[in-house]
Amino acid sequence: MKLAQHKLLIFVILVFSLNCSSRMQQAKPWKGSKIKGLSFVASIAPLDTSFNEGMAHLNANALAIMPYAFMPDLHDPSIRFNIAHQWWGETEEGCAATIRLAQQKGYMVMLKPQIWVGNGGFTGHIEMKSEEKWKEWEDNYRSFILLFARMASEERVDIFCLGTELAKPLKARPVFWKKLIADIREVYKGQLTYAENWDCFDQVPFIDQLDFIGVNAYFPLTTKRNPSIKELKRGWKEPLEKMRNCSVRNQKPILLTEFGYRNMDYAAKEPWRSEPMFEKVNESLQARLFAVCFEEVWSMDWVAGGFIWKWFPNNMNDRRDPSQFTPEGKLAEKTIEAFFKKN
Repeated sequence: MKLAQHKLLIFVILVFSLNCSSRMQQAKPWKGSKIKGLSFVASIAPLDTSFNEGMAHLNANALAIMPYAFMPDLHDPSIRFNIAHQWWGETEEGCAATIRLAQQKGYMVMLKPQIWVGNGGFTGHIEMKSEEKWKEWEDNYRSFILLFARMASEERVDIFCLGTELAKPLKARPVFWKKLIADIREVYKGQLTYAENWDCFDQVPFIDQLDFIGVNAYFPLTTKRNPSIKELKRGWKEPLEKMRNCSVRNQKPILLTEFGYRNMDYAAKEPWRSEPMFEKVNESLQARLFAVCFEEVWSMDWVAGGFIWKWFPNNMNDRRDPSQFTPEGKLAEKTIEAFFKKN
């Protein structure tokens, strides 16, 4: 081999090794220490180093930081983000500051930018009415996601979630997603996931390009008003089998990118519903649902852990509707604390 060729080969190997080393240093392993995460609601106002005083006792080791973008409706391609009237924690400045505060306190971070659709629209039903509108939506979504992918790289975020519950756009625009993931990989070298809804998480066409199979685990478990532990365990049998099969088939761990329960009767019937339902508050059932999920799901070696939906920062604890998801100040908080400390 000529000297020039030999030097070129050494250079190529060195660059490849440095890239791999950088990625390995940035991506924290999950085996042996499960991800005990909280979905952290963006703060209205700037946070300081006391931001975690209300949750430090839980022994969580990870936070999902979730900046939102806004679409007027399911068929409008405009996506507004990083704008003046957003909450501080959803802006570029506030999101980066929140990440740094979380890291200073020793938390792993999953950066999980999401879309909020006006008029109560579900993101999984986003659908443009023409090719022109689809391309406009793609351009806007790419700008949104790449802004935060670059932030994830700059702030050395552990996991980046490239989307949440976007079933129709995934199915309709496969070429776009392939290119988007390639663009993300160019700027972010950490671990990658995508959070899909409980009913179609195994149908994501690019699972092979992810590090974790993300599941928003709002599986219906029973139609009973106040089910027993035995009934809840029975309800987990089918979802567990479906998740295990998906993990084994793809040789990748499951990450519960969201999981949680309302504090009310019938909370196991349709756990994804967040609108006012006027059911009786039931702290015991909410706590029981968490306990069974930890016992039945968390213990599986193919589950990397997950992020509880959801936790408010100290200055924005939502007490207006006690039936909502947050376990703060409820019996479920004690269940979570006991489990996280034990494990």
